[in-house]
Amino acid sequence: MLAVRPVEVTTDQAAAYPRILDELLHDACHIDAWWANSRIE
Repeated sequence: MLAVRPVEVTTDQAAAYPRILDELLHDACHIDAWWANSRIE
């Protein structure tokens, strides 16, 4: 089975995310801009 890894991860601005994402998904782009995780706004 082929594992699919995300290219882009959108989160809020919690301080823990950058370190965790660097460890688990170091190739993914981390987007933490204001309102970026809500497509309606």
